Amino acid sequence: MAEELPWLIGRDLEDSQALAQRLRALGHTAKAFPCIARRALPFVLPETEAHVSILITSVFGAQCLLSVWPQCLKRWPTLSVVALAPKTSAWLKAKGVPVAVEVPGGARHMARHMANALSAQNPRDELVWLSSDAGAAGEEQAAAMQKLRALTKVHRVLAYSTVRAPSLEQHMAQWHGQKACLLLCSPSACAAFFEVRAAFEKSPVVVEVACVGNSTLRAWEGNKEAGEPSPSLWTHIDAFVEGTFMKEALHLAPTALGASR
Repeated sequence: MAEELPWLIGRDLEDSQALAQRLRALGHTAKAFPCIARRALPFVLPETEAHVSILITSVFGAQCLLSVWPQCLKRWPTLSVVALAPKTSAWLKAKGVPVAVEVPGGARHMARHMANALSAQNPRDELVWLSSDAGAAGEEQAAAMQKLRALTKVHRVLAYSTVRAPSLEQHMAQWHGQKACLLLCSPSACAAFFEVRAAFEKSPVVVEVACVGNSTLRAWEGNKEAGEPSPSLWTHIDAFVEGTFMKEALHLAPTALGASR
């Protein structure tokens, strides 16, 4: 049997280390390969007297919400928190923040769910979306915002920034010329990977790619070099972990396990 290639986990440092450890516990070869880092930004909450639903689409956004949670409750005592599932909503609930609605998938899924909910409301909630600068500039959030702003007022709050991980150049050099599989979870991670590869001409030889979310997949497909693999698509991290484990245990292709090409 051929030796298993390592999975390089291209998230932020903390998440990369945690997921690599989780995969190793299941018998995989996995290494942290942080592509991005996140930094909290100073932000203020919007002034509105309407009933508010707060949208949270990442764990770092959840951390930003927690930092202002007392102010939120004082300003909007009956607010509702809407969070992506499973990881972001679970993180908030573990910190004692009640989550009214959990939405699987990404920003587009959340927008569709909220559009349906808003259409049944009179008066309609105003939305407060704690976002990153990279997310706000992305195609997925642009489509989601367009859909939501057609129905109600949306206050997008830039609560954190997403930047290239300081160690990415070092990791690219460390893995240069070695075959590996790559997990990417955001368009920002894709952009950082390609930016460093172009600038320093050092990179692992990517044999297999897994992308979490359609926007991540589009970012990889739009920038990959000729001959590089098309990615498998996963809805969230848990699906990737479970699907990868089952694929190796049962010798099945990812498409048989809920992933798609």
